[in-house]
Amino acid sequence: MIKRCLFFIILAICGCCFSQNHPNSVVIDRVQTDWDGIYPIKVAILSDNYNINRIFTGIVEQIASISESLDLAISIGDQAAGGDSAGYASYLAIIDSLPVSWITLMGNHEINDELGWDRFIDIFGPPDFYFDIGKYRFICLTNCYPAPGPVSAGENVYYKFTSSQLDWLENLLDEWDGYKIVAAHTPPYLELYITLGVLGGYGYSPNKRESNTERFTDLLRDYNVSLCLLGHIHLFARFKPNNEQYGDVTYIITAGAGARLVPWLCPTPYVGSFHHFILFELFENGNIQGNVIRPDTIDDSVITVENDSIYSFFIEHNSIKQTKRETNSQNPMIIYPNPFNESTQIKVSEPSEILIYDLEGHLIHTAHASDGNYTFCAGNISAGIYFLRIRNEVKPLLYIP
Repeated sequence: MIKRCLFFIILAICGCCFSQNHPNSVVIDRVQTDWDGIYPIKVAILSDNYNINRIFTGIVEQIASISESLDLAISIGDQAAGGDSAGYASYLAIIDSLPVSWITLMGNHEINDELGWDRFIDIFGPPDFYFDIGKYRFICLTNCYPAPGPVSAGENVYYKFTSSQLDWLENLLDEWDGYKIVAAHTPPYLELYITLGVLGGYGYSPNKRESNTERFTDLLRDYNVSLCLLGHIHLFARFKPNNEQYGDVTYIITAGAGARLVPWLCPTPYVGSFHHFILFELFENGNIQGNVIRPDTIDDSVITVENDSIYSFFIEHNSIKQTKRETNSQNPMIIYPNPFNESTQIKVSEPSEILIYDLEGHLIHTAHASDGNYTFCAGNISAGIYFLRIRNEVKPLLYIP
């Protein structure tokens, strides 16, 4: 506790030495002016702290401790828990004292208060904006709009993109020849990947068609967007559909900056219900390194920033990934039975390494199918959903004792 108090006292004293982190236009001008032209561009991404709590302050300490090596930080919504003036004031008191440029997006909790929408605009400026750094274009949009009553899971919020928003997005994507990153608070509807707590999902208004979620994902696919950054669902998840419907876009949910965590219900091994933020390194050739960082909440006078190697990842530029997608389709995986209660047979077309993960993304079993066949026995694992990965193909396993 002493460490944390001293840290924020120092930040408060030094705050006058740094420019304030609002409105976003001021921050963007500073980032573009200060960038030294050196790659990789380094960006911290976080979302859903919900209010000022020990998880969020631990993450803030970590980001501040590496500020000299960072080009900027971006928070993707749900910073002010109820959208009231006190929530905004608490958030501003933290970010305006930081020695790092910090950009803020709108989330659903920013507009829970009837004046929240206007407060956000008064403080941060328009909720839709973009900026360019080197060969990268960042496009940030809101997909949370005030509603006259509780229309979505008890909230006075419409979850959608408007047609004019997506026209604007398409123009920005079409005119840019470099690499493209899109950020929005609420995830889109991704068939077979994530369909709850998303645009057009169960209990959310408007419906799937009227939310424009399909046009959004089509635009990202058609304009070769490298990365879509999202929040809202309180965990970490990474999706790379790599198919005709969604293309080569990598979707990442990073919503672990302090809000209460939720369990995961969708089939992917690249997932974990834990607090975190992500450090991205954006390389000149379009490749992206993502390092997942757990918060340092230990009061020991030492601030640590360590990668979680289980969840950290590397994204190759889309032109490289196309060959891999075609190769994957030639190596189909068969699992039978599934669900299973004692053992299941795994068959692939050629010798392969087999990796099995639990719901939190922890690797629990490895094996090698030398002849393309392998029998997985449940052993002492608990009942539930697991994920089988062979090369770049992933399928869920359901174990029922």
